[in-house]
This record gives sequence, structure tokens and C-alpha cells, in this order.
Amino acid sequence: MELSVDQVTSLPMESGVFLLKDSDRIVIFVEKANKIQSRVLSYFDKSRKARLGLIRIKTRFIEYILESDNVLAAEIELTLIKKHHPTLNRRGHDEKKYRFIHITKNERFPRIIVKKKILDANEYTIIGPFRKLSYIKKAVITIVNHLEVADCSKEIFLGEQNSVVAQCIRRKTLQCLRPCVVPVNIALYQDRIIQLVNFFEKTDGDLVEDMEQKMNDAVQTQDFENAALIRDKLKIVKRFSK
Repeated sequence: MELSVDQVTSLPMESGVFLLKDSDRIVIFVEKANKIQSRVLSYFDKSRKARLGLIRIKTRFIEYILESDNVLAAEIELTLIKKHHPTLNRRGHDEKKYRFIHITKNERFPRIIVKKKILDANEYTIIGPFRKLSYIKKAVITIVNHLEVADCSKEIFLGEQNSVVAQCIRRKTLQCLRPCVVPVNIALYQDRIIQLVNFFEKTDGDLVEDMEQKMNDAVQTQDFENAALIRDKLKIVKRFSK
């Protein structure tokens, strides 16, 4: 007998991870959700396509883990998928599904790093998870270049001469504040990092407004080439923020 809607509606309207099990109590599907009840209920809509119908037909038991922190919930989801190998999860529904933005801690000039895996929270401020992989890659590159903050592979120091500095395209094309080459105001740099965090955590729209203002200023001064470049950046940023 299929799981009833009444059983599903008894689930919490809170964020976390849920596990769907078959009649033998084998885990067949795992997923993170902002509202567990709503998400599970969507799989019990009989008008949904075949794979979702199979989830509805095979599910007999549901377990869940409440977790309000998005990063921790994603980590729990990935751990459970690797542990149980649910047959009804999409192909690639593992660590390839997400990207996480990491911002280094305890460095004078924090660096932005995007990874599939969650790194040590003691060393990084972590933002995410993000599912729109193509969007997140383009958005990070766009915002990092706009704010001129570092995305180096290793910590940077003023005047240090190494292969990372020598081969840095962003330094050569002046798309970075370049704390490896010239002294940079720490307060200004930290403010740029805060703007980046606020944008990706969607706590305010100041960065978009700033870009729009710069584009309008460029138009007013008839710097149409620069205005067009900012316009293209805005398209990427606004598409991601939807």
C-alpha cells in the first residue's frame, strides 16, 4: 500500500534532510529540503513524471533529520547518499551536485575559492550550497573581478615573487587590487569581501545597485565600451540572484 497523503502532511515544515525507504526499509531516495513536508508532498503528486511516480509508488517509510544550517544540511545529504547509494537519486546526485564558496579566514587579504567539497570550517567561511553550477561559476568570476578581490590558490603577500604571482592573469590585466604587488588598504579590502558575502547570502542588493550606478555613469561620460562590459556583468549577476 502506498504511503498516504495524511502521513506525508504529518512531516515538519522545517528544513533538513529526508530519507525515503521501501517496504524492506532500504533507502531509495535522499534529499535536502527547506520545507520537508512540502518537498515530500510534491513527490506524491500523481501527475508528476515517471521517476517521481516511482518514488511515490515505492516509498513506504520516511525518516528525516532537521537541520536549519544549509551547509550542514548539504553535508548530511551528501554523506547519506554516499552511504546508502539510493537507487532513485538522479545520476550525479552527489558531491558534483553542489558548489560551495569558501572565504579564507585568518589572512590579511581573504581569498575566494569555489569547491565541490566542504573544506574545514575552522579555516574558511563557507557560503552555499549552490545548485546552479554554471550560474555560480560565472557569478563568482564576475563578482570577484568587479570587487577586485583575490581568488588565488595560495595566500598572497606583498612583494612575494613566485609562480602564482608571475602567472596571475588578473594581476596583469588589472582586475585585482593586487596586494601581492602594491600596498592595499585593509579596510577597503575587507569591505569588498563583506559586499561579496552579502550578495551571495542575498542579504542586500547594494552590489547590484553599485554596478547599475557605474554603468549609468559610464553612459553619461560616453564610455560606451565600459558601459557594455558592466551591462554584460549585470546580466550574469541578476540571472544568478533570481
